[in-house]
Amino acid sequence: MLVALLSIISAAIFAWINYQRERLNQRIHYVNLRQQHFLALRVWSDQISDLFSEVIHFCELDPEKCPSGSFFERRNKYRIALSSMIDRGRWFFPNLNTESHGQGKELAFRGYRQDVLNSLVDAYNSVTDINYVTRCRNDDLKKRIVTAKKRFVSEIQSILDPVQLDQEFIDITTHVTGVDRQGKSNKG
Repeated sequence: MLVALLSIISAAIFAWINYQRERLNQRIHYVNLRQQHFLALRVWSDQISDLFSEVIHFCELDPEKCPSGSFFERRNKYRIALSSMIDRGRWFFPNLNTESHGQGKELAFRGYRQDVLNSLVDAYNSVTDINYVTRCRNDDLKKRIVTAKKRFVSEIQSILDPVQLDQEFIDITTHVTGVDRQGKSNKG
């Protein structure tokens, strides 16, 4: 009878350990799926962040000190890049209320743009307005582009939620290794 009782207790303990391990495996799987899902969005967002930084610093240049035509050409390349990023962004952020607005437009352009794309459109319009002959007004446009960048980064951050991802990483690695981020053991 004692042997049977010990067998039951052992089986219950191993079942509990396996249950905990399976829960951890499911959580790891969820985090991996989430990372994969948002990978393309991160790549797109990273490219836009770089583009914003280039454009903001571009506004500081004096067109009169640049080789003839180069400022205009570079501004046009930024406009093309922003336009492309806006269109690619529609794959992540399709328009809203497509049934009630813009029925005469192509499918991807019906409805209303999401705020994250509106920030890119604002940047595109500001880049279009950059004076390619003299530097006057370009500082004000730089401020508009900085504002658009901040809106974009804030929108993306709220979607990717790096704080939650960081906490999930800490929880999982601490649970698996028994060591927290500072290298301290979390076991009694």
